[in-house]
Amino acid sequence: MNKIYKLLLITLVAALGFTSCDDKDEPENMTPQAITILERSTNFPAGASTGSVKFKANGTVTVSTLNQWITATVEGDEIKIECTQNDDLQGRTGVVTAQCNGGTTDINVIQEGILFQIPDLSELSFKSGASSCELEVTANAEVEVVSEVDWVKGSCEDGLLKIQLASNPTFDERKTNLIVKYGLYEQEVPISQEGIYMEIFDMTEWLSNDSRKSMSIELPADVDVKFETPNPDWITSSVNKNTRVWRITAEANTTGHVRIGEFTYTIGTRKGTIKVEQCDFTKDLASNNYKLYFTSTSDGKRYFYNARLRKTGSTYKIELPDLKNISIPASYDADTHTFGIIGGQFCGNFDSAKIYTTFVYYNAEAGGNYFGWSSSWVLNARPTYNEADAQTVITFKDFGVNPNPLSYLELHCFSSSQLSGSTSEGAFVGLMDMELVK
Repeated sequence: MNKIYKLLLITLVAALGFTSCDDKDEPENMTPQAITILERSTNFPAGASTGSVKFKANGTVTVSTLNQWITATVEGDEIKIECTQNDDLQGRTGVVTAQCNGGTTDINVIQEGILFQIPDLSELSFKSGASSCELEVTANAEVEVVSEVDWVKGSCEDGLLKIQLASNPTFDERKTNLIVKYGLYEQEVPISQEGIYMEIFDMTEWLSNDSRKSMSIELPADVDVKFETPNPDWITSSVNKNTRVWRITAEANTTGHVRIGEFTYTIGTRKGTIKVEQCDFTKDLASNNYKLYFTSTSDGKRYFYNARLRKTGSTYKIELPDLKNISIPASYDADTHTFGIIGGQFCGNFDSAKIYTTFVYYNAEAGGNYFGWSSSWVLNARPTYNEADAQTVITFKDFGVNPNPLSYLELHCFSSSQLSGSTSEGAFVGLMDMELVK
């Protein structure tokens, strides 16, 4: 985005032939010669600057120039030359004419075009707190830095573009441009600063066990909080005015079932809604009074088995007493309140057959249904509570983590614990749209 602008006249090489910094070079002479040049300094940078020409003459020397950007005066045996800043990208040349005893001598003056170079950048991004940065730049003339807003300041000196930002007291990102002016030209430096970040902005749910639990959040100064909840009896909010700590509390769950609520907050310009879920496996979920509802894959009708949801040691099982010794192994994550049923798990023996969990899925490329027992395939479930029916419901679904969408869980018969196509003896039962209800 940023370019280096430094253009010298095409004639610079030729001009250097008679304006070299070598003190012994002679200027272009008119006849008769006015003065003899002893030393010179007539190559100028783009910024306003001065130079001089030392000479020897046998009379009074006067000087003149037709270039408005050059001022020349005689002081003793020196010609003082001053150049205003060259605000253009191109270099320029001028002439100072010295006169003495009817003779003239032309002294060529060269001045560079203005130059400003900044590293390539798309945007400078800053956190919400007060911060600063320095960028190395190249400039051969005075650079002015102008800010469009009061929360950004900039300056350029000693080869550094210095930028300072005040802290952002809001929750919204803000953007601006620093304007860097050099001569007739200017360049924008885009700047963005994040709003105040709070972890609660990323939260969509707050999961806990049945114990009383609080969440403390430190608030920025002078920021009001608005708190709303449809369940004010067990989710509460308070702000300590001295410490600026906002505390949200979920009271202990004594209902005997999973409890779900939510609250909505407004902090400054930010608003969000957070689901609150309390659940303890032993107190709220484990029970001998479940029914495992499913849709039959043979006739499409809805059936159920009596079921027990239990934990033995670290093992979770869905026991099916209607099917003698058959139970479905499951996992449970107490932090996320999530159940899982994976493939290839032993469910028990039915007569001489060994029953394992498998999944049926549709393969679009092959154009048909297939079954597999990969342990990386899983059906998940989160418990909910139906207030109207006073029921705990655990519905198992494919949440899109499997290579192919899983159609349903199939308890499959095998003749061996080595699962393969050759040991398969067919389906024991297919459990489509499976859910546990207590």
